[in-house]
Amino acid sequence: MVGSSYTPLDKIRLTFEATLAESYDDYKFKNSNNLRWFSRVSIGF
Repeated sequence: MVGSSYTPLDKIRLTFEATLAESYDDYKFKNSNNLRWFSRVSIGF
């Protein structure tokens, strides 16, 4: 996985990730059509 986080405000963090390879596929790199993208919003109190 490769990703990045961005903090636009003091208590909010945005995270974006892409899966380049899977362990069940013997860690072969995926082409651009098969990439899996993830995003997450974290809010701190």
